[in-house]
Formats: sequence, C-alpha cells, structure tokens
Amino acid sequence: MQTINAFYFQAPHPENFVKGEAITMSERVAEAWLALRQQIEMCCAELKEEVRTYPTPIAACDVQLTKLVEDCHMAFGWLRIADELDRQRATLLRRAWHSQLRRFALDMPTVQDQALASARDGVIAAAVGSRP
Repeated sequence: MQTINAFYFQAPHPENFVKGEAITMSERVAEAWLALRQQIEMCCAELKEEVRTYPTPIAACDVQLTKLVEDCHMAFGWLRIADELDRQRATLLRRAWHSQLRRFALDMPTVQDQALASARDGVIAAAVGSRP
C-alpha cells in the first residue's frame, strides 16, 4: 500500500503551479487510478497464491497451470508499468500524465475479473473527462 500512495506525495511538475499553489490531479482521476492500482495488486496476489497452491501431481502437464502462470506474468507486467507511471507523475504535466494513464488502461486487454475491468474503465472515463 505504501507504494501506491507514495507518488501522491511527490512534488508536482513545476508547470502545474498556478499563483503559487499546486494544481492537484483531479480527485476523480486520483480515485480511479488508486482503484485500478489496488485491483491490479489484488489480482497479482490472487494469481500468485493460485500458482503457489496449485496441486503438484498434475502440474507439469496441466494446461490450466500454464494459463494461470501466463495470467500471473501479465498481471505483474501491468504492475511494473503502473509503478513506472507513478514515478513519471512528478515529472510530467498533469494533462500528459492523465494521457499516459488513459493509454495504459486502454492497452490493458479485456479481463474476466469484473472489479479489475470496472477499475480500468473508471481510469479511462476519468482521464478523458479531466481538465487539461
């Protein structure tokens, strides 16, 4: 959880200041991004646990295990990209960062996990509706 919230306390890009006050990322985008990050982290944890507890006698030849490992690898890839987006937040203009979030969410493939899909859609909608 500390990783998720750490980027909110980084100094914003200097051009995101108006009259000496920081223009914070819109609350809607912030909430949507946090929800997506949390869903990705939960997905990673659940998939990792499923792989860890998968029955061993049939694991070597099981197609389901292969799919599970691929899904786990994909979810951790999303998490790495999300971490990079968090690091970039302090150096990008708000509009550019929102654009990056939207692109990330749009590039995520359709998933069966409804909570993750809903969080992804929330970021897309919030980033589109955010002010430049």
